[in-house]
Formats: sequence, C-alpha cells, structure tokens
Amino acid sequence: MTSDWQLDGDLMSAIEQLEIGLHDRVAKSAAWAGATVFYGEAQTLAPIYTGPSRQGIKPGQLRDSIYRVHSANLSVNGSQVYEISWNAGKAPHGHLIEYGHWRTNLLVRGRDGLWRATTTQLDVPVWVPPHSFIRRAADAVPRVIEAMQSRSRERVQQLLADLAAGRVVTSSEDSDGS
Repeated sequence: MTSDWQLDGDLMSAIEQLEIGLHDRVAKSAAWAGATVFYGEAQTLAPIYTGPSRQGIKPGQLRDSIYRVHSANLSVNGSQVYEISWNAGKAPHGHLIEYGHWRTNLLVRGRDGLWRATTTQLDVPVWVPPHSFIRRAADAVPRVIEAMQSRSRERVQQLLADLAAGRVVTSSEDSDGS
C-alpha cells in the first residue's frame, strides 16, 4: 500500500517561514543569550590591575578588552556560534594572564615598595601561574543553558504568534542576535 500526497501553497510557505524563524530568530538569539552569560562571567573573572597609575596601564584594561562576536564562518548547518575573547590590541598581556608564562628576568623592589622588572636574566626561569578568566568562564554553563532555554521559549512564542497573525518571517541579520 502506498500513499501519495503533496503539500503546497500556504502550508508549505508557513513551514519554510517556520524554518527560517527557528534558525534566525530562535537559534541565533539563544546563542546570543548564552554568549552574554559567558561574556559577563569572563569580565567578572578578569583580574583588575590595582597598582599605581602607569603609562599605558589602566585599571580594568583587560576586563574592558573582552568582547563577544557572532562567527559567521563557524555558524554552519543550523548552529550559531559566538566567540568570547579579549582584544589583544587593547590588552596585549591577556595571554600571559590566561595561560601563565615563564619569567626569565629578575624582579627588584623599589624604594616605593613596588616590584619592577630588570633586564638581568635569571639562571633558572620562574613559572608565573595563570589566572584564567576566559576558560574559567565555562563554569557558568548551567546559567548559560538556562539563559538559552529561556530565550528560546520567548522567541518561539513570538515566532508562532507572528506566523499565526500572518506576518511574513524573513531571514534577518540581527547584529546582537536578540
């Protein structure tokens, strides 16, 4: 027994619009909501310089260089990807803090009590441990999932209401995913 049937007209158009809406309105918006939680967590975890003012160094420089951006190249096959990192131009020391580094020069304490780097090389390098802020932001995954689920529920309701009202859903390129 075989059965042949065909969908066309408004039903097919509605299904296509639902697919576009789920991809552009729901998936991208949910990814944005999750990225916002990661972004906030990374900013909270970023260490803030508390020493005296120095040329080229200001408190919160690393925290303020953290960004989130939609990755069109990585967002394929229905997935939506946002990248969270720091701007190396604004905070070129970020990788030293995130991953740690070997210090090869001698530090001396000045008369003012502050430590200063010298050009004198150490006989044995000293490991400066990382103060990870981007990688530790992944500990917020439960809150990320909650934010993404909540945003998905909101956007699906909006999408279904738009479709029920006969509004045409078209592909959109929201810069903020919301």
